[in-house]
Amino acid sequence: MEQRPSHNHRRKKHRISIILISICSIFLCLRSTQTETWFGDRHLSSYQSNQSTNQSTNQSTNQSGNRTTLRELQRTDIIFQPGSWDGVLVAEEYKLIFFPIAKVGCSEWKLFFRRIMGFPPWDQDERLFYLHHPGRNGLTYLTHYSMGEAQEMLTSNTWTRAVFLREPKERLLSAFLDKFVKHPGFFQQVCCSQAALGSDFEAQRYCIDQTSGANFSYFLRRTLDCSNPHWNSQASTIDMKWWEMINFVGYMDNASADAEKLLRSVTSSNGTTAWDDYGSTGWGEDGTSAFMARRSRSTPHTTGSHDVIDMYYSKCDEAFVEKYWAEEWEHPMYHFERIHLFHDDDDEDEDLSDCTDMLLLQSEQIEEAIVSDGVDNQNQQDEDGENYDHSSMLDTNAKIRRIVDESV
Repeated sequence: MEQRPSHNHRRKKHRISIILISICSIFLCLRSTQTETWFGDRHLSSYQSNQSTNQSTNQSTNQSGNRTTLRELQRTDIIFQPGSWDGVLVAEEYKLIFFPIAKVGCSEWKLFFRRIMGFPPWDQDERLFYLHHPGRNGLTYLTHYSMGEAQEMLTSNTWTRAVFLREPKERLLSAFLDKFVKHPGFFQQVCCSQAALGSDFEAQRYCIDQTSGANFSYFLRRTLDCSNPHWNSQASTIDMKWWEMINFVGYMDNASADAEKLLRSVTSSNGTTAWDDYGSTGWGEDGTSAFMARRSRSTPHTTGSHDVIDMYYSKCDEAFVEKYWAEEWEHPMYHFERIHLFHDDDDEDEDLSDCTDMLLLQSEQIEEAIVSDGVDNQNQQDEDGENYDHSSMLDTNAKIRRIVDESV
């Protein structure tokens, strides 16, 4: 007769089975976790997995030729805010993404993207306000796409991601001339209102009064705690992780040539370049100029722009900008030479020791100091004992208005 297993033997086999099942479960869980993480990484490049060897290793190549880990788009990213007036533009026909930055030829680029989309030339009687209004200009923005589609555009080697930049000191002066001198109401609304200064009506009135003159120093100091895309640093307009994915950087001091280079590098499905299709002609007052041709004149050290910079910048202003906009010269993805407007061998060398106190001020102390300076200036007298006359600055302001349009 066959001997049946004892009760203890059966219990032992049962325990062994439970142990084996537990070990297998733990192994499968670990394997599942590793696979999920791996596919999570793969998901970032799933749209481009068959496009290049760079994607297969979950890497891309930036403008400097360095390999960088692909970034994941988040809804909180600066570049992906629906309704933003500085939103990222898309020309799907040419697989071109453009990051517009205020005071860096963004109006021209929006006109160009409208031309690609088949819109007629902008009516000169139409306010430029509508050109920048995302709900009125008819442009295609990155936020019009799903997160997955936008991720592909931001990481695929088949897309060109471009930005243009402007010499920081010139750009700040351009913002001042446009939003403080030419359109003072803009600065008043943004920086002199109760929303900006609270219930300090004296500071509000003083702020508004400054826009009747050409007080560049006040503008610079006031903007430290009055944020706006027109004078915020160019570095701050794009998330760092997306700066690293930009593969074309153009500069406004070489705008015409850089724009042509960019537009010649992107082609449609028909094999024609954006330059041949829309850039080589059809621009300017007579409609025969190339795109951005007029921008060749608006560099910081040619024609009227250099004269305007010399007219408004002091050594203290320059030191102030170099301190508080320092990231513009330190950014790893673009480069500006440190152009000094003043030299040690100038005949009238200014002593920067007078600037030290202001350069060391915290932003919350600046408004109080500016108002104090304003009171002192109103009581200032010249060598003959006469009250200080501000009309000379206003006369200078009027003389340079003919240059402002070219500078902004």
